[in-house]
Amino acid sequence: YKNLECDFYVQYRKATRFTQSVDAKVKIFWTTDQYTDGGSIARSKKTWEQNVFPYIDALCCISQFHMDYIKDNFDLNGVHLYFQELGIKEEDYWSIPEKDGNKMIFCSVPHRGLAYLLDAWVDISTRIPDAELYITSDYRLWGGRPDNDLYKKFINKIEDEGIRNIFGEWKVPRKRLVELQLNASFMVYPSIYDENFCVSSMECQAAGAIPVTTKTGALVTTVNKYSGVQLNKFAKTDKHGLYVEDEKFTTLYADALYDIVNDSDRADKLRKYGRNRAMTKYSWKTIEKQWSKKFAEIAANK
Repeated sequence: YKNLECDFYVQYRKATRFTQSVDAKVKIFWTTDQYTDGGSIARSKKTWEQNVFPYIDALCCISQFHMDYIKDNFDLNGVHLYFQELGIKEEDYWSIPEKDGNKMIFCSVPHRGLAYLLDAWVDISTRIPDAELYITSDYRLWGGRPDNDLYKKFINKIEDEGIRNIFGEWKVPRKRLVELQLNASFMVYPSIYDENFCVSSMECQAAGAIPVTTKTGALVTTVNKYSGVQLNKFAKTDKHGLYVEDEKFTTLYADALYDIVNDSDRADKLRKYGRNRAMTKYSWKTIEKQWSKKFAEIAANK
Protein backbone atom coordinates (compact mmCIF):
# COMPACT_ATOMS: atom_id res chain seq x y z
CA TYR A 1 0.00 0.00 0.00
CA LYS A 2 2.91 2.35 0.62
CA ASN A 3 3.82 2.01 -3.05
CA LEU A 4 0.25 2.23 -4.34
CA GLU A 5 -0.51 5.23 -6.53
CA CYS A 6 -3.98 5.91 -7.92
CA ASP A 7 -6.29 8.73 -8.91
CA PHE A 8 -9.11 7.83 -6.51
CA TYR A 9 -8.97 5.70 -3.38
CA VAL A 10 -12.15 4.64 -1.54
CA GLN A 11 -11.85 3.21 1.96
CA TYR A 12 -14.97 1.16 2.69
CA ARG A 13 -16.66 0.96 6.11
CA LYS A 14 -13.76 0.39 8.50
CA ALA A 15 -10.68 2.37 9.39
CA THR A 16 -7.32 1.09 8.21
CA ARG A 17 -3.76 2.33 8.54
CA PHE A 18 -3.41 2.03 4.75
CA THR A 19 -5.59 5.11 4.20
CA GLN A 20 -2.77 7.45 5.14
CA SER A 21 -0.17 5.47 3.15
CA VAL A 22 -1.86 5.36 -0.24
CA ASP A 23 -0.70 8.00 -2.72
CA ALA A 24 -3.97 9.12 -4.31
CA LYS A 25 -5.23 12.37 -5.77
CA VAL A 26 -8.56 11.92 -3.97
CA LYS A 27 -9.33 9.80 -0.92
CA ILE A 28 -12.87 9.03 0.16
CA PHE A 29 -14.18 7.17 3.21
CA TRP A 30 -17.40 5.37 2.27
CA THR A 31 -19.38 4.45 5.37
CA THR A 32 -22.64 2.52 5.32
CA ASP A 33 -22.93 2.34 9.11
CA GLN A 34 -23.33 4.58 12.14
CA TYR A 35 -20.15 2.96 13.46
CA THR A 36 -18.04 -0.13 12.85
CA ASP A 37 -14.69 -0.06 14.60
CA GLY A 38 -14.77 -1.47 18.11
CA GLY A 39 -18.50 -2.12 17.89
CA SER A 40 -19.51 1.18 19.49
CA ILE A 41 -19.99 4.81 18.58
CA ALA A 42 -17.35 5.86 21.12
CA ARG A 43 -14.69 3.53 19.70
CA SER A 44 -15.49 4.42 16.10
CA LYS A 45 -15.49 8.12 16.92
CA LYS A 46 -11.98 7.88 18.32
CA THR A 47 -10.68 5.64 15.55
CA TRP A 48 -12.23 7.52 12.64
CA GLU A 49 -11.32 10.97 13.94
CA GLN A 50 -7.69 9.96 14.53
CA ASN A 51 -6.96 7.44 11.78
CA VAL A 52 -9.30 8.32 8.93
CA PHE A 53 -10.55 11.90 8.81
CA PRO A 54 -7.13 13.62 8.79
CA TYR A 55 -6.15 11.65 5.67
CA ILE A 56 -9.25 11.87 3.46
CA ASP A 57 -10.84 14.51 1.27
CA ALA A 58 -14.46 13.43 1.62
CA LEU A 59 -16.76 11.18 3.60
CA CYS A 60 -19.62 9.51 1.75
CA CYS A 61 -22.81 8.41 3.58
CA ILE A 62 -25.78 6.55 2.08
CA SER A 63 -28.77 8.79 2.88
CA GLN A 64 -29.72 12.20 4.21
CA PHE A 65 -30.61 10.59 7.54
CA HIS A 66 -27.23 8.85 7.70
CA MET A 67 -25.35 12.03 6.82
CA ASP A 68 -27.17 13.99 9.52
CA TYR A 69 -26.28 11.30 12.06
CA ILE A 70 -22.58 11.42 11.17
CA LYS A 71 -22.62 15.23 11.25
CA ASP A 72 -24.18 15.23 14.72
CA ASN A 73 -21.90 12.60 16.26
CA PHE A 74 -18.44 13.07 14.74
CA ASP A 75 -15.93 15.89 14.48
CA LEU A 76 -15.25 15.99 10.76
CA ASN A 77 -12.56 18.65 11.07
CA GLY A 78 -13.22 20.16 7.66
CA VAL A 79 -13.76 16.92 5.71
CA HIS A 80 -16.30 17.30 2.90
CA LEU A 81 -19.44 15.34 3.82
CA TYR A 82 -22.03 14.15 1.31
CA PHE A 83 -24.35 11.22 0.70
CA GLN A 84 -24.81 8.85 -2.20
CA GLU A 85 -27.71 6.43 -2.02
CA LEU A 86 -27.25 2.74 -2.76
CA GLY A 87 -28.30 0.81 -5.84
CA ILE A 88 -29.86 -2.50 -6.76
CA LYS A 89 -28.81 -5.21 -9.20
CA GLU A 90 -31.48 -4.40 -11.76
CA GLU A 91 -30.70 -7.55 -13.77
CA ASP A 92 -32.18 -9.59 -10.91
CA TYR A 93 -35.52 -7.86 -11.39
CA TRP A 94 -35.85 -7.41 -15.16
CA SER A 95 -39.13 -9.32 -15.23
CA ILE A 96 -41.56 -10.03 -12.43
CA PRO A 97 -44.17 -12.79 -12.37
CA GLU A 98 -47.85 -12.08 -12.01
CA LYS A 99 -48.60 -11.71 -8.31
CA ASP A 100 -50.51 -14.72 -7.04
CA GLY A 101 -52.36 -14.31 -3.75
CA ASN A 102 -50.97 -12.47 -0.76
CA LYS A 103 -47.47 -13.76 -0.30
CA MET A 104 -45.50 -11.55 2.09
CA ILE A 105 -41.79 -11.32 2.83
CA PHE A 106 -39.79 -10.23 5.87
CA CYS A 107 -36.17 -9.92 4.72
CA SER A 108 -34.34 -8.17 7.55
CA VAL A 109 -32.74 -9.48 10.73
CA PRO A 110 -35.28 -10.45 13.44
CA HIS A 111 -34.64 -7.74 16.02
CA ARG A 112 -35.59 -4.98 13.56
CA GLY A 113 -39.31 -5.64 13.80
CA LEU A 114 -40.12 -9.34 13.45
CA ALA A 115 -41.55 -9.54 16.98
CA TYR A 116 -44.16 -6.91 16.12
CA LEU A 117 -45.05 -8.68 12.89
CA LEU A 118 -45.57 -11.98 14.67
CA ASP A 119 -47.70 -10.27 17.32
CA ALA A 120 -49.88 -8.88 14.54
CA TRP A 121 -49.94 -12.08 12.51
CA VAL A 122 -52.93 -13.72 14.18
CA ASP A 123 -54.99 -10.67 13.28
CA ILE A 124 -53.45 -10.47 9.79
CA SER A 125 -54.01 -14.15 8.94
CA THR A 126 -57.58 -14.01 10.24
CA ARG A 127 -58.49 -11.00 8.12
CA ILE A 128 -56.38 -12.06 5.11
CA PRO A 129 -56.87 -15.86 4.98
CA ASP A 130 -54.51 -16.46 2.04
CA ALA A 131 -51.63 -14.50 3.62
CA GLU A 132 -48.32 -16.36 3.60
CA LEU A 133 -45.24 -15.06 5.35
CA TYR A 134 -41.71 -15.85 4.19
CA ILE A 135 -38.92 -15.06 6.68
CA THR A 136 -35.54 -15.08 5.00
CA SER A 137 -32.89 -14.43 7.63
CA ASP A 138 -31.83 -14.90 11.22
CA TYR A 139 -28.63 -13.74 12.94
CA ARG A 140 -26.49 -16.10 10.86
CA LEU A 141 -26.84 -13.48 8.14
CA TRP A 142 -24.24 -11.49 10.10
CA GLY A 143 -22.20 -14.50 11.15
CA GLY A 144 -24.00 -14.81 14.50
CA ARG A 145 -25.54 -17.81 16.21
CA PRO A 146 -29.23 -18.65 15.85
CA ASP A 147 -29.66 -20.05 19.36
CA ASN A 148 -30.02 -16.78 21.30
CA ASP A 149 -33.04 -15.79 23.40
CA LEU A 150 -34.58 -13.50 20.81
CA TYR A 151 -34.29 -16.16 18.12
CA LYS A 152 -35.90 -18.77 20.38
CA LYS A 153 -38.75 -16.37 21.07
CA PHE A 154 -39.43 -16.00 17.36
CA ILE A 155 -39.29 -19.74 16.76
CA ASN A 156 -41.70 -20.40 19.62
CA LYS A 157 -44.03 -17.74 18.25
CA ILE A 158 -43.94 -19.25 14.78
CA GLU A 159 -44.66 -22.74 16.15
CA ASP A 160 -47.54 -21.48 18.28
CA GLU A 161 -50.90 -22.88 17.21
CA GLY A 162 -52.31 -19.36 16.81
CA ILE A 163 -49.91 -18.59 13.94
CA ARG A 164 -51.04 -19.74 10.51
CA ASN A 165 -49.61 -19.83 6.99
CA ILE A 166 -46.01 -19.05 7.93
CA PHE A 167 -43.15 -20.49 5.93
CA GLY A 168 -39.81 -19.62 7.53
CA GLU A 169 -36.62 -20.47 5.64
CA TRP A 170 -33.99 -18.43 7.56
CA LYS A 171 -30.72 -17.26 5.97
CA VAL A 172 -31.58 -18.04 2.38
CA PRO A 173 -28.97 -17.66 -0.39
CA ARG A 174 -29.13 -14.63 -2.66
CA LYS A 175 -30.78 -16.47 -5.56
CA ARG A 176 -33.58 -17.73 -3.31
CA LEU A 177 -34.02 -14.29 -1.74
CA VAL A 178 -34.61 -12.70 -5.15
CA GLU A 179 -37.08 -15.44 -6.03
CA LEU A 180 -39.06 -14.84 -2.84
CA GLN A 181 -39.01 -11.06 -3.38
CA LEU A 182 -40.32 -11.50 -6.92
CA ASN A 183 -43.12 -13.81 -5.80
CA ALA A 184 -44.16 -11.61 -2.87
CA SER A 185 -46.95 -9.08 -3.17
CA PHE A 186 -45.91 -7.19 -0.04
CA MET A 187 -42.79 -6.58 2.02
CA VAL A 188 -44.00 -6.65 5.63
CA TYR A 189 -41.47 -4.70 7.68
CA PRO A 190 -42.75 -2.96 10.85
CA SER A 191 -39.25 -1.65 11.46
CA ILE A 192 -38.17 -0.35 14.85
CA TYR A 193 -34.63 0.28 13.61
CA ASP A 194 -33.25 3.52 12.19
CA GLU A 195 -32.10 2.21 8.82
CA ASN A 196 -29.33 4.13 7.08
CA PHE A 197 -30.80 3.21 3.69
CA CYS A 198 -32.45 -0.29 3.68
CA VAL A 199 -31.48 -1.77 0.32
CA SER A 200 -33.90 -4.69 0.84
CA SER A 201 -36.84 -2.27 0.72
CA MET A 202 -35.57 -0.86 -2.57
CA GLU A 203 -35.09 -4.40 -3.93
CA CYS A 204 -38.65 -5.24 -2.95
CA GLN A 205 -39.92 -2.17 -4.79
CA ALA A 206 -38.06 -3.40 -7.88
CA ALA A 207 -39.63 -6.83 -7.37
CA GLY A 208 -43.13 -5.40 -7.10
CA ALA A 209 -43.44 -6.28 -3.41
CA ILE A 210 -45.00 -3.18 -1.86
CA PRO A 211 -43.23 -2.20 1.39
CA VAL A 212 -45.57 -1.81 4.37
CA THR A 213 -43.24 -0.31 6.92
CA THR A 214 -42.57 2.58 9.33
CA LYS A 215 -41.17 6.10 9.19
CA THR A 216 -37.89 5.20 10.88
CA GLY A 217 -34.47 6.45 9.84
CA ALA A 218 -33.87 6.56 6.09
CA LEU A 219 -37.01 4.54 5.37
CA VAL A 220 -38.81 7.89 5.02
CA THR A 221 -36.88 8.48 1.79
CA THR A 222 -35.98 4.98 0.54
CA VAL A 223 -39.72 4.27 0.63
CA ASN A 224 -42.16 7.12 0.02
CA LYS A 225 -45.92 7.61 -0.10
CA TYR A 226 -45.97 6.83 -3.82
CA SER A 227 -44.15 3.50 -3.52
CA GLY A 228 -45.20 2.06 -0.17
CA VAL A 229 -47.27 2.28 3.00
CA GLN A 230 -45.64 3.86 6.07
CA LEU A 231 -46.79 4.13 9.66
CA ASN A 232 -45.53 6.43 12.34
CA LYS A 233 -43.20 4.68 14.77
CA PHE A 234 -45.30 3.42 17.66
CA ALA A 235 -43.03 0.49 18.51
CA LYS A 236 -41.37 0.59 21.91
CA THR A 237 -38.08 -0.75 23.20
CA ASP A 238 -36.66 -0.93 26.70
CA LYS A 239 -33.38 0.66 27.84
CA HIS A 240 -31.45 -2.21 26.23
CA GLY A 241 -33.12 -1.70 22.88
CA LEU A 242 -35.13 -4.92 23.20
CA TYR A 243 -38.70 -5.34 22.07
CA VAL A 244 -41.51 -4.27 24.38
CA GLU A 245 -45.02 -5.16 23.28
CA ASP A 246 -47.14 -2.26 22.05
CA GLU A 247 -50.62 -3.46 21.21
CA LYS A 248 -51.58 -0.16 19.60
CA PHE A 249 -48.79 -0.43 17.05
CA THR A 250 -49.53 -4.04 16.05
CA THR A 251 -53.22 -3.22 15.59
CA LEU A 252 -52.43 -0.20 13.42
CA TYR A 253 -49.99 -2.24 11.37
CA ALA A 254 -52.52 -5.02 10.77
CA ASP A 255 -55.09 -2.39 9.77
CA ALA A 256 -52.70 -0.75 7.29
CA LEU A 257 -51.82 -4.08 5.70
CA TYR A 258 -55.46 -5.12 5.45
CA ASP A 259 -56.38 -1.80 3.82
CA ILE A 260 -53.76 -2.02 1.06
CA VAL A 261 -54.50 -5.70 0.38
CA ASN A 262 -58.14 -4.77 -0.21
CA ASP A 263 -57.47 -1.69 -2.34
CA SER A 264 -56.23 -3.15 -5.61
CA ASP A 265 -56.26 0.18 -7.47
CA ARG A 266 -54.01 1.84 -4.91
CA ALA A 267 -51.79 -1.25 -4.70
CA ASP A 268 -51.34 -1.28 -8.49
CA LYS A 269 -50.29 2.39 -8.47
CA LEU A 270 -47.81 1.88 -5.61
CA ARG A 271 -46.37 -1.22 -7.26
CA LYS A 272 -45.96 0.43 -10.66
CA TYR A 273 -44.41 3.63 -9.30
CA GLY A 274 -42.10 1.83 -6.88
CA ARG A 275 -40.80 -0.57 -9.50
CA ASN A 276 -40.13 2.17 -12.06
CA ARG A 277 -38.40 4.29 -9.41
CA ALA A 278 -36.18 1.42 -8.26
CA MET A 279 -35.23 0.25 -11.76
CA THR A 280 -34.28 3.70 -13.03
CA LYS A 281 -33.16 6.01 -10.25
CA TYR A 282 -31.60 3.24 -8.16
CA SER A 283 -29.98 1.01 -10.75
CA TRP A 284 -26.24 0.65 -10.26
CA LYS A 285 -25.74 2.10 -13.74
CA THR A 286 -27.37 5.32 -12.55
CA ILE A 287 -25.47 5.28 -9.26
CA GLU A 288 -22.19 4.74 -11.15
CA LYS A 289 -22.68 7.99 -13.06
CA GLN A 290 -23.35 9.85 -9.81
CA TRP A 291 -20.16 8.45 -8.26
CA SER A 292 -18.13 9.52 -11.29
CA LYS A 293 -19.60 13.00 -11.22
CA LYS A 294 -18.80 13.35 -7.52
CA PHE A 295 -15.22 12.11 -8.04
CA ALA A 296 -14.68 14.83 -10.63
CA GLU A 297 -16.25 17.49 -8.39
CA ILE A 298 -14.09 16.62 -5.38
CA ALA A 299 -10.95 16.52 -7.52
CA ALA A 300 -11.72 19.88 -9.08
CA ASN A 301 -12.29 21.54 -5.70
CA LYS A 302 -9.30 20.04 -3.93
